[in-house]
Amino acid sequence: MSPIRVEQYDMDGHLIGSFDIKAGQRCAATRQDGVRILLEGRPEGGMVIDRDQSAPMVPDESLVMLSDDRYAFGI
Repeated sequence: MSPIRVEQYDMDGHLIGSFDIKAGQRCAATRQDGVRILLEGRPEGGMVIDRDQSAPMVPDESLVMLSDDRYAFGI
């Protein structure tokens, strides 16, 4: 299974960084509003997304699925 690409964009829509998540791998990312998002690649494809429970309650729509193996947040 190929890794999932996660891209981060600034407020103007410019790509400011990206990273790959493999199946079973976990990592945390910080959105521009400061909320930490926990990410985990699933063996069957796609990703589990969860907001850090210590973060303030805000909508999680900032992480967008672009395709089966490509996600973006901050757009």
